[in-house]
Amino acid sequence: MSVMARALLHRYCRLAANDASPEPIHHYKENTMSEHVYKQIELTGSSPQSSDDAVRVALSKASKTLRNMHWFEVVETRGHIEDGKILHWQVTIKVGLRIDD
Repeated sequence: MSVMARALLHRYCRLAANDASPEPIHHYKENTMSEHVYKQIELTGSSPQSSDDAVRVALSKASKTLRNMHWFEVVETRGHIEDGKILHWQVTIKVGLRIDD
Protein backbone atom coordinates (compact mmCIF):
# COMPACT_ATOMS: atom_id res chain seq x y z
CA MET A 1 0.00 0.00 0.00
CA SER A 2 1.40 3.41 -0.93
CA VAL A 3 2.23 6.07 1.64
CA MET A 4 -0.64 8.22 0.36
CA ALA A 5 -3.12 5.33 0.60
CA ARG A 6 -1.98 4.59 4.17
CA ALA A 7 -2.39 8.25 5.13
CA LEU A 8 -5.91 8.36 3.67
CA LEU A 9 -6.83 5.08 5.37
CA HIS A 10 -5.48 6.35 8.69
CA ARG A 11 -7.47 9.57 8.32
CA TYR A 12 -10.63 7.64 7.42
CA CYS A 13 -10.28 5.32 10.41
CA ARG A 14 -9.61 8.27 12.72
CA LEU A 15 -12.70 10.09 11.42
CA ALA A 16 -14.80 6.94 11.65
CA ALA A 17 -13.63 6.32 15.23
CA ASN A 18 -14.89 9.78 16.19
CA ASP A 19 -18.28 9.06 14.61
CA ALA A 20 -20.98 8.29 17.17
CA SER A 21 -22.66 5.68 14.97
CA PRO A 22 -22.61 2.10 16.34
CA GLU A 23 -21.54 0.63 12.99
CA PRO A 24 -18.15 -1.11 12.98
CA ILE A 25 -15.22 0.30 11.03
CA HIS A 26 -14.54 -1.79 7.96
CA HIS A 27 -10.85 -2.14 7.26
CA TYR A 28 -9.41 -1.60 3.80
CA LYS A 29 -8.22 -4.66 1.89
CA GLU A 30 -5.33 -4.08 -0.48
CA ASN A 31 -6.72 -6.38 -3.16
CA THR A 32 -10.02 -4.49 -3.55
CA MET A 33 -8.57 -1.82 -5.84
CA SER A 34 -8.59 -2.53 -9.55
CA GLU A 35 -5.51 -1.93 -11.65
CA HIS A 36 -7.14 -0.40 -14.69
CA VAL A 37 -5.38 2.02 -17.01
CA TYR A 38 -7.27 4.87 -18.66
CA LYS A 39 -6.63 7.09 -21.66
CA GLN A 40 -8.07 10.60 -21.49
CA ILE A 41 -9.46 12.41 -24.51
CA GLU A 42 -11.13 15.79 -24.84
CA LEU A 43 -14.46 16.22 -26.59
CA THR A 44 -16.57 19.32 -27.17
CA GLY A 45 -20.31 18.95 -27.56
CA SER A 46 -22.77 21.69 -28.49
CA SER A 47 -26.50 22.22 -28.09
CA PRO A 48 -29.02 25.05 -28.31
CA GLN A 49 -30.97 23.53 -25.38
CA SER A 50 -28.57 23.34 -22.39
CA SER A 51 -25.06 22.62 -21.17
CA ASP A 52 -26.24 19.17 -19.97
CA ASP A 53 -27.53 18.43 -23.44
CA ALA A 54 -24.19 19.49 -24.94
CA VAL A 55 -22.46 16.88 -22.74
CA ARG A 56 -25.02 14.25 -23.78
CA VAL A 57 -24.45 15.09 -27.47
CA ALA A 58 -20.67 14.68 -27.09
CA LEU A 59 -20.97 11.35 -25.24
CA SER A 60 -23.65 9.97 -27.55
CA LYS A 61 -21.65 10.77 -30.69
CA ALA A 62 -18.40 9.43 -29.20
CA SER A 63 -20.06 6.19 -28.05
CA LYS A 64 -20.69 5.29 -31.70
CA THR A 65 -16.96 4.82 -32.36
CA LEU A 66 -15.29 4.61 -28.93
CA ARG A 67 -15.60 1.85 -26.36
CA ASN A 68 -14.94 1.51 -22.63
CA MET A 69 -15.94 5.07 -21.77
CA HIS A 70 -16.13 5.09 -17.96
CA TRP A 71 -16.17 8.69 -16.71
CA PHE A 72 -16.17 12.32 -17.79
CA GLU A 73 -15.13 15.63 -16.29
CA VAL A 74 -16.38 19.04 -17.45
CA VAL A 75 -13.37 21.16 -18.39
CA GLU A 76 -14.97 24.25 -19.90
CA THR A 77 -18.44 25.66 -20.55
CA ARG A 78 -19.11 28.41 -23.08
CA GLY A 79 -22.19 29.96 -24.55
CA HIS A 80 -23.15 32.14 -27.48
CA ILE A 81 -25.26 35.18 -26.54
CA GLU A 82 -27.36 37.25 -28.90
CA ASP A 83 -29.71 40.07 -27.83
CA GLY A 84 -29.17 39.08 -24.19
CA LYS A 85 -30.31 35.49 -24.76
CA ILE A 86 -28.33 32.26 -24.77
CA LEU A 87 -28.47 30.84 -28.27
CA HIS A 88 -26.02 27.98 -28.00
CA TRP A 89 -24.03 26.01 -25.40
CA GLN A 90 -20.58 24.49 -25.95
CA VAL A 91 -19.11 22.17 -23.30
CA THR A 92 -15.64 20.62 -23.36
CA ILE A 93 -15.20 17.41 -21.37
CA LYS A 94 -12.38 14.99 -20.61
CA VAL A 95 -13.45 11.37 -21.06
CA GLY A 96 -11.70 8.39 -19.48
CA LEU A 97 -11.44 5.33 -21.72
CA ARG A 98 -10.40 2.13 -19.96
CA ILE A 99 -7.62 0.34 -21.83
CA ASP A 100 -8.39 -3.35 -22.46
CA ASP A 101 -6.46 -5.90 -20.40
